[in-house]
Amino acid sequence: MAIECKDWEKPLDSTALAGIYQLYSPSFGKEIDYLIVIGPHDLSQRPSKTAKGLENLEYISFEKFVTSMMNFSYVLEDNIASWKTHESSKNYMASYVFDTQTTLFDFTKLWLSSDTNVLIVYGGYGIGKTSFSLNLLNHLTAQYQRGTFARIPIRIALGDLFHRHDTKSLICAALQGNDGGANVVNFTYNLFIQLVHQGHFLLILDGFDEMRHAMDVQSFDDTFSDMACLFEGKSKVVLLGRPDSFFSDDEEDRVFESIQRVGS
Repeated sequence: MAIECKDWEKPLDSTALAGIYQLYSPSFGKEIDYLIVIGPHDLSQRPSKTAKGLENLEYISFEKFVTSMMNFSYVLEDNIASWKTHESSKNYMASYVFDTQTTLFDFTKLWLSSDTNVLIVYGGYGIGKTSFSLNLLNHLTAQYQRGTFARIPIRIALGDLFHRHDTKSLICAALQGNDGGANVVNFTYNLFIQLVHQGHFLLILDGFDEMRHAMDVQSFDDTFSDMACLFEGKSKVVLLGRPDSFFSDDEEDRVFESIQRVGS
């Protein structure tokens, strides 16, 4: 197998693809059996058709090549199944941002195009935070599969963090199928964090209030400090929880100020 990988300034056209193929063609059947061409841009329709017509050649964008190192296809299917099997999918009602006419979904779409890393969805019991998170997960997964959303949506329940003790253990358990979830083939934690920083994922972290009830404030604060690696670079994280996560205003301010320092 040969790999031609260059940082071409412009997307390759049909002539460029044919030229690359011609360079390698004398080696087919002798030194190599297959050629992969990797570039920074997706192909347009005509070059894509050309690539498919060239025997033993495959073109892939660098972004898709990197994410293909770990296979998230089961996660995507599980995202859709999680919504379809949840009771709220049958009678879902949109949630609104407090004291506005803007739906939480529309607000989140605007936030996705902003420069901030973290969106905190903060509200009392029964207002539909979990239903919203699953609906958002389903919607953005479908967009990703159609190629209209660039990030892989991943939802992780923070209530399990107390049992896992740290962010790494929680993520590894969630994405390696340890709790009955979808298994990411060839998952490696360090590569995952690198891809988080490069902007390949939307992380939906649901239930920090459940995590808080099993911890004292220092442990809770330390846990968010440990999670700081998820809020860096080009990451995007939706964080959901209830006001009763905190036992005082000072405690609440202390934790959220630490999140905002990292995720701003």
